[in-house]
Amino acid sequence: MRWSVPRSARFQIVFSVAAIAISTALRFGVDFVLPPGFPFLTYFPAIILTAFFAGPRSGAAVAVATGLFAWFFFVVPPGAAGGAPAATIAMLFFALIAGTDILLIHVMKVALRRMVDAEARSSALAASRSLMFNELQHRVSNNIGTVGSLLRLQERRMTDPKARAALADARARLEVVARLQRRLHDPARQSVDMGEFIRGLAQDTIEAMDAGQRIACLYELEPFVSEPDQAMP
Repeated sequence: MRWSVPRSARFQIVFSVAAIAISTALRFGVDFVLPPGFPFLTYFPAIILTAFFAGPRSGAAVAVATGLFAWFFFVVPPGAAGGAPAATIAMLFFALIAGTDILLIHVMKVALRRMVDAEARSSALAASRSLMFNELQHRVSNNIGTVGSLLRLQERRMTDPKARAALADARARLEVVARLQRRLHDPARQSVDMGEFIRGLAQDTIEAMDAGQRIACLYELEPFVSEPDQAMP
C-alpha cells in the first residue's frame, strides 16, 4: 500500500520522464530484432508502472508522450507520408488499451485505499471495545472488593457469633469470586493454564469453606492451555 500513496509533483515528473526515456530507449534498442507490428511493446509496461507508482495523471501523460513517439518513429516510419488506416487503427488500439490499464489501476488503488481505511476503522473499534471490556472487568473487581470490605465492616460490628460467621463466610466466598474473576479477565493474560487454574480454584474454594484443616487435594492434571474466551465459560 505504501507504494500507491499520492506522490509529490516532483516525484511524478521525474518518474514520468524516466519512464518515457527508458521505454523509448528500450524500444529503439530492440527494434532491429522485432518483426513489424510491435510498436508499443515497451510502452505498455511504462504506462502501467507510472500509473501505479506516480498516479493516473502521470500514467496518462506517459501514454500521450509514448503514443506520439510510437506514431512518429515506429507506426509511421520517418520519411513516410501520413498514416495509413492501419496505423490509425493501431493508435486507437493503443489508446484503448492504455486508457483501460490506467482506469483499472486507478480503480484498484481506490478500492485498496478504502479497504485499508475500513481495516483501520475496524482495528480501532476492536481496540476500543477491548479497552472498554478490560475497564468493565476492572470495575467489577473493584465492586466485588468494595462489597467484601462492607461485609468486613459489618462483621466487626456484629456481636452474635453465628452472624459474624455467616458474614465471614459470605466475605470469603466473595473473595474467591474476585480472585477467579481476576485470573480469567487479566488483560495481560493471553492464555490460561487450566491445570494451574484448577489448582487455584480448588484451593480458593477450600479456603472459602474454612476447610483447610479437613480437606486435602490430590491433583492429576494433564497440561492444557486454553484461550481466555474458552476458559471463562
